[in-house]
Amino acid sequence: MTDVVLGLGLSAAAIRYKEIKVDMMGGKIPINEHAKIAKASLHNVKTDSMMLGKYTPAMENGVANWGKAGPDSYIAKAGNDSMYFDLGQKWSVIETKYKLTPDEMFEQFNIPALERAVKDGKTIRFSHDPMLDAYKDSYLRKEWNYLKSEHNYKRLKQEGDVWIAVKKK
Repeated sequence: MTDVVLGLGLSAAAIRYKEIKVDMMGGKIPINEHAKIAKASLHNVKTDSMMLGKYTPAMENGVANWGKAGPDSYIAKAGNDSMYFDLGQKWSVIETKYKLTPDEMFEQFNIPALERAVKDGKTIRFSHDPMLDAYKDSYLRKEWNYLKSEHNYKRLKQEGDVWIAVKKK
């Protein structure tokens, strides 16, 4: 088995989660294609924090423009100051092309992005409180739960309009 460095800056061995196969990510995506997708999904990688959260569309003349992030969207809150994960409209294309479920997409792309942020020592920030009941079945909550279970994050501390993930001491 070759230790291939992926677009996220992690070796294939470092991102194995559950039973992800190294030669074909999840048995469905050729590793070289996965690396390209993963690299393209991260923005502002040289910052010292990662913004996670809910995508909200911009409202233009009373109509939601899903192609443009709204002011309370995690992308807008990240600005140029935080790394963020976003596949945009490519999400559904990738999901369809590789016949991935939403949970497989989470495992294939969200988790490696979280791993990269933790590995790089980034402050984890949330644009929306993942503990709200409204997010109990969301991937926002899954990201928070993953950070707690796999990386010893304990609580969220609100600072202004974002929530900072705090590790156990």
